[in-house]
Amino acid sequence: MPSITNDVIALLQYLLPGFIVAGVIYVLTPHERPSQFERIVEALIYSMTVNLFVGLEKKFLLFLGNWVTLGQMDTDSETLLSLTTATFTGLFISYLWNKDHLHRLFRALRISKKSSHPSGWHAAFSRDPTYIILHIKGERRLYGWPLWWPSSGEKDHFHMTNCAWLDDELGTIDLPQEFLIKASDIEWIEILPKERL
Repeated sequence: MPSITNDVIALLQYLLPGFIVAGVIYVLTPHERPSQFERIVEALIYSMTVNLFVGLEKKFLLFLGNWVTLGQMDTDSETLLSLTTATFTGLFISYLWNKDHLHRLFRALRISKKSSHPSGWHAAFSRDPTYIILHIKGERRLYGWPLWWPSSGEKDHFHMTNCAWLDDELGTIDLPQEFLIKASDIEWIEILPKERL
């Protein structure tokens, strides 16, 4: 029985950097979390990647140790190096996904036509932030700057600032407050040119 417990602990220690990478990514990107099995597979892939980086970092630090004394490379320093590398790997992957850099390259090379964003809705807003007009059910129109927007059109809210109601008869009615508008109440959205109305 103790050998099984030791094996489980060793497996969790091996997968911990991968879980840290995945955790950072899920906190910083709008992607939905996959199933439990897929998360474990991702953690395994991320752990292998982090361990590869840590191996290269150890070789570099040992090489650097020929000229500069940095300290002893022991289990604690290796664990710290692994956790730090996992955190920065998660931050870097999140940056690439949020900015669509990798998929933009893949589209340019004609390898893929996909975006890194979770939906076309999210990609449209992330590409080039600008003022929008929300056409709300009941023929009302709200003009403003979206501070936050939902990942998809089915749930969540738009957080709008610098707002104005657009009325065909009364013209533009400036509103000093910010609004949260339920995404399901939106019929369609106009994405305006960079210049403000």
